[in-house]
Amino acid sequence: IDYRAEIEIKEMQVKEIFKRGLGLSAGGGSAKIFGGDKKLVMPSPVIWGYRNKAHMNIVWEGKAHSMAYHKPGSADEFIKVKKCFLLSEKVNIELEKQLDDLIKKRGQATFLLSPFLHYGADEVIARESSCENIEGKKLSFGQGSFFQINIAMLKELIDDLKTNLALSGRETIADIYCGVGTFGIILSDNAKKILAVESSADNIPFLKKNLFL
Repeated sequence: IDYRAEIEIKEMQVKEIFKRGLGLSAGGGSAKIFGGDKKLVMPSPVIWGYRNKAHMNIVWEGKAHSMAYHKPGSADEFIKVKKCFLLSEKVNIELEKQLDDLIKKRGQATFLLSPFLHYGADEVIARESSCENIEGKKLSFGQGSFFQINIAMLKELIDDLKTNLALSGRETIADIYCGVGTFGIILSDNAKKILAVESSADNIPFLKKNLFL
């Protein structure tokens, strides 16, 4: 599906959600919420090669192995692929070189790929956690953590959030379902207090760690 068509579909879905859930339409009362004529869905500045981590499936045929995607709607059927278009070309090249070694070292078929080669690092490492630097704040996260996989889009989102919140430094912000603390930590310099709420136990160690990075 064309990316522009995908954005149009997502925009229709957002309008429908707000109409059904909040009784807001695309015009009138929603103008203030959506920033007037501003688009409801912001397109990503990077469409391909943007992912900063990936969980890869490995399928075996005898002693030969290959990366694979799940077949649509199936948990146990796979489609073999030579590369992942959501990872940068550099990551794909390095992954192909190191796939044999990764499998021998880890003995399992799921890897967290880092550092993030799209942003200038020069190696691929399989490990349990990684770290991004966003707006001058270091944020660590694990394989099971909820974290934005498109860093270019995350930066766009943060800029939009800061513009619309227009914080004075006197506010108390409730960061509900805060994950590893991304938004609360980034906004902490512009608010009086941040209240972070998170339900996933897997995220808590990283949230606590990120408070002191």
